[in-house]
Formats: sequence, C-alpha cells, structure tokens
Amino acid sequence: MARVAAHNAEISESSHEIDYGLALHLGDVMYGNIGVSERLEFTVTGPVANEAARLEDMCKTLDRAILISSSVAEHLDLPLVSLGFQGFRGVRDPQEVFTLPEYTGPHPSGV
Repeated sequence: MARVAAHNAEISESSHEIDYGLALHLGDVMYGNIGVSERLEFTVTGPVANEAARLEDMCKTLDRAILISSSVAEHLDLPLVSLGFQGFRGVRDPQEVFTLPEYTGPHPSGV
C-alpha cells in the first residue's frame, strides 16, 4: 500500500493513479468450477463472499482504502479504529467495520 501511495505521488500530474480498495472478511464459502463443460468458471460463492464484496464496495462510500470486518478484527492483535455499524446491501443485520489507524483519513487516491 505504501508502494501504491508512492507511485501515485510520482505520477500525480497525470491521470494514471492506481486506485484500490481492500476488504478483509472471514467465513466459510463454497468454491469451485461453475458452468457447463464448454465454459467453466472458477468462482467463490455464498453469503460470506457476498459480504466481502459489499465490504469492498464500502471502501468508496466510507472513503477508506482498507476495511476490516468484525469477524477478522476479533482475530487481530492490532490497534483498529471502528467505523461503526454499517448496513450491507442484502444483509439483514448491520456489522461493525474497522480500519487501521494509519488509514483513518480519506482514501489516498481521493476516491
């Protein structure tokens, strides 16, 4: 992430910045090849996969480069900053979302 920020600083005069959002979530998923034999696609599916995708989408709305779910946060021995309970589209109950202290400001690329 530091390398991405350094790259973006180097090219700040152009429009080729690298934009990213990183979501860390934990849970059981189903994975494998899905489709017909002529067109198989390896994919991950299930509620946890959907929640991870929604968490990554929140990087934009919460203006943060890194978001961490409570299921990951409970296993980390790191200082974290709570961003409160957030509603996930398609998920009944709001979940607490965290970030790292060094990522509490606006997204480094300004997204």
